[in-house]
Amino acid sequence: QESFVRWTYAKYCKFVIDVKQGRRGKIFSHSFFHLCLCYNTHVMAMQLHELKNELELLNEQIQAGLESVNLEDMRNRVKELNFAMQEPDFWNNPSQAQQTSQEASRLQKTVETWEGLIRDCDELAKLFPTIHPEKDPAGAGDFEEMFKDLQKRWREHEITTFLSGKYDRHNAIISIHAGTGGKDAQDFGEMLLRMYMRYAERNG
Repeated sequence: QESFVRWTYAKYCKFVIDVKQGRRGKIFSHSFFHLCLCYNTHVMAMQLHELKNELELLNEQIQAGLESVNLEDMRNRVKELNFAMQEPDFWNNPSQAQQTSQEASRLQKTVETWEGLIRDCDELAKLFPTIHPEKDPAGAGDFEEMFKDLQKRWREHEITTFLSGKYDRHNAIISIHAGTGGKDAQDFGEMLLRMYMRYAERNG
């Protein structure tokens, strides 16, 4: 890619000299446009090659993550909990029923997240051979956006799955006190409260 950049710059300089000397006045704009188009296509092709490597790496990370969890056991546990929640006397013990429903919801969300990551990564891998930036730059751009979205979802799920503690699934009570800091501390406390509220709303 660097050699292509140097070649492009050398051609540009030659065009400029020719134009100043009156040798390429009429054809300069068309030639330079073609040169820029070739360069952009080359850059997109290089970016797509890098994207392929990143997609393969992402797939390896997801597969490695799957080896650390038992997805089939999660599916079976969800079926077991859903069956229990269909029992007529399920709500006779409200506390136990709430714990069961929360566990079922959490596991179902985890299973769906894993399945979505696997499915979307597989679909992008199958779609990659059909991407041609020189013929369809918009399609190549869409592919890159889909990859970035998948990559972001995996990072979030990776943190949730592998950087969690023993009590992370439990409820928590948070108290924010301004103390003796005055108005500034009170404003900062309100800001923290809004941040925690938004986080709780986004994460259920």
